[in-house]
Amino acid sequence: KQWYQRRVAITAGGQVAEWKQELVDLSKIATKDPQVCYSAYVFGLSKRWLYIMRTTPGISHLFEPLENCITENFLTSIFKQFDYNTNFRDVVALPAKFGGLSIFDPTQVADHEHEYSTIATEPLVKLILEQTLAFDQSSSTNVNFLLKAAKTIVSSKKTERSKTQQATIMENPTIHSVLKHQIEKGASLWLTTLPIANLGFVMNKTEFQDALCLRYNLKIHGMPAFCACGKPNDVNHALSCMKGGYTVMRHNNVRDTEAELLRIVCKDVDIEPPLIPSPELGDKSCLDICARGLWSGLERTLCDVRIFHPGAKSYENRDLQPIYKQHEMEKKRKYLHHVINTEKCSLCFPHTGAMVLRPTHFTNG
Repeated sequence: KQWYQRRVAITAGGQVAEWKQELVDLSKIATKDPQVCYSAYVFGLSKRWLYIMRTTPGISHLFEPLENCITENFLTSIFKQFDYNTNFRDVVALPAKFGGLSIFDPTQVADHEHEYSTIATEPLVKLILEQTLAFDQSSSTNVNFLLKAAKTIVSSKKTERSKTQQATIMENPTIHSVLKHQIEKGASLWLTTLPIANLGFVMNKTEFQDALCLRYNLKIHGMPAFCACGKPNDVNHALSCMKGGYTVMRHNNVRDTEAELLRIVCKDVDIEPPLIPSPELGDKSCLDICARGLWSGLERTLCDVRIFHPGAKSYENRDLQPIYKQHEMEKKRKYLHHVINTEKCSLCFPHTGAMVLRPTHFTNG
């Protein structure tokens, strides 16, 4: 047993040292292109040490040099300024859909990965130990069924563990106020999407680092003290100030994207179609998008887009679902009587990229 432990320590220790050097090299590149390096780490480099975790028990302590390199080198490189603390390290270790960055701590997940691997391969291990010479079709079907069941158990265990970690972390009120916006459906797609230039998914260094700061409510370095409009400048003001037309550009970008999606499946798609003049809205009232045949037959559907900032102080102590409902009802009260004979659809999006239930059905449909 002692010989085995020494052999494992030598083999695994050598691999960890090699991976550490590769991570140091990746961290140097990340100072210039953090998005590409982040994707390379999450989808590539970090998968390399999962194999040894799943096949070798009791080696979590051997990954301490690698964890130190992740914290001191890699995270410092992809953030403009990484202020290390235990709570924030636990946050970024969560899966992206739970509000993290999927940069897990190898010292904490090694033993769990071995446990999951043991569960997933148990049907095959039993089959090997039985040493059955004949293997018919029914046996193969049964083994496949057992393997799928084992994978389902592993998946549920991973999800349960992530939810437990998330619940523990969100007991901190400050972290809760940040993560509640990032666990919405769609809010983390920009992190789990490969940076493909042809599709326009590439972000430069400043864009990616600022996006991370916005995600975790961190200070964005280099912001001017005062806005061009003359008011004190901060993130909340920058996301809502009308000076320069950036809020309009953000709205129009979402509007045009939804219109392009509608053109794939609908007819007579039009942007900002004029409405019948009325005393309340004047002669130039309009909605954002008009399409025919979205919900049924030849019926026209009129859609209106609203983008809001969920981190604003007025929403600080409120859940997101009532906020979605508030904006949707405001749109309906303003326009519904104008389009009473057509279908009116309000599409409310926070700037994080999440979608309320109705826009989700709208886009999926």
